[in-house]
Amino acid sequence: MKNLAKDGRVEVRWDLEHIAPLPENEYTAPEDRDAWQLRFAPGTFRLGDYTGRSDSWDNFAAWYRSLLSDRGELPEAAKMRVQEAVAGVEDTREKIERLYRMLQEDTRYVAIALDIGGWQPHDLPSIYHNRYGDCKDLTILMISMLREAGITAYPALMRTRNEGAVITDFPVNQFNHVLACVPTATDTLWLECTADYTRSGDLHYTREDCHVLLVGDQGGEIVYIPPSPAEENRMTSILRGNVTSQGLLKLQGTVEVTGNQADYTRSKLIYSKADARRDWLCGSFLGRHMPKLELAEYNTRNVEGNYDRPLVLEFNGEATHYAAGSASRIFLNPNILNRTSPERVPEAGERTIPVYFNYAYLDQDSLVLELPFGYTLEAGPKPLELATDFGFYKTDYRFEGRTLYYSRTYRLNQKSIPPEQYEDFRQFIAAVSKNDQGKLVFR
Repeated sequence: MKNLAKDGRVEVRWDLEHIAPLPENEYTAPEDRDAWQLRFAPGTFRLGDYTGRSDSWDNFAAWYRSLLSDRGELPEAAKMRVQEAVAGVEDTREKIERLYRMLQEDTRYVAIALDIGGWQPHDLPSIYHNRYGDCKDLTILMISMLREAGITAYPALMRTRNEGAVITDFPVNQFNHVLACVPTATDTLWLECTADYTRSGDLHYTREDCHVLLVGDQGGEIVYIPPSPAEENRMTSILRGNVTSQGLLKLQGTVEVTGNQADYTRSKLIYSKADARRDWLCGSFLGRHMPKLELAEYNTRNVEGNYDRPLVLEFNGEATHYAAGSASRIFLNPNILNRTSPERVPEAGERTIPVYFNYAYLDQDSLVLELPFGYTLEAGPKPLELATDFGFYKTDYRFEGRTLYYSRTYRLNQKSIPPEQYEDFRQFIAAVSKNDQGKLVFR
């Protein structure tokens, strides 16, 4: 570092030389993708007419509160609608859910940021009248509605997880989003006010595992939003079908997804046109391991409503060349929907940063498959069970008469695995992949 005097100013220059390149690691968290960073924090700053300080989170939160101080009040019409929505409801959680649904149904996301509008929300009457806004607009609208119903709520500034992680001991603007925080008697509820197709309290993975700045009535506090457990991000499939000696698979089944797995599925079903939706189902979702899957029919439940229940897909169809055959044998992989490919096995070597996933999840698959008359099970991978701190894997199967009964469970317990467990993780994934690729042989 060098201090250079120039034209009455002091310039500071940092020089870094002979820096080794950052290795390309798989499964890397966003904040670990940059080798070096130089961050600055102003002692005092001014945006528009609002002056603030960055020497503590309390002072930064005070500046943000000042941005909200002159945003007006809910119009009387809005107050009346709030009171009507919660009339006769005693349960606080139900009141929150009703107001959250009202926000979803009445507003849409539109970002218009002029002057300091990237930080300061529009005034409440305009937001309510226009029925649109960005994250900060919709959040202060939601907070105002909750307060009208007698429920305490605060804004929480966040850096979304896909953009990195907040440096908690460096009080400066590191944020690109805002949530509503609702403390309750038993828990803290976080509301994503820009989400149209989720229930109150559910968060996308980019809003989990984050430190946020909670802007209270007086100070500011860094609070951690934990990641969702694997059981909340579940995919369960129950499949039944039959296969011919020529490899044709006729299949029907039910798939249920929850949490982040449902978020992804729901977005594909809602925002795609009919042809694209069917192509996605036949390709990436149901047919990624089934060549030329054709759906005869399918139906869904809980896609645009009942968000407290699993999203359900029921289908039937057929896939050509699912199984390979010879003169006297049939070769097939029973992992129809989920399997770990060899490409997902990381390279051996030293690891200095955590292994990172978007979220923990659970896959549970079961298959009942009828074979042609006369075939018996000749060979196949042995049923396998692996249990570690970070994951669990189990397969089991039996063949009775002409029917195969197969089950597979895969659970990723942790979204972040420390580097000292890297080799254990690598061996775990390698064993899972090897077993998932194994084929059953019938003769």
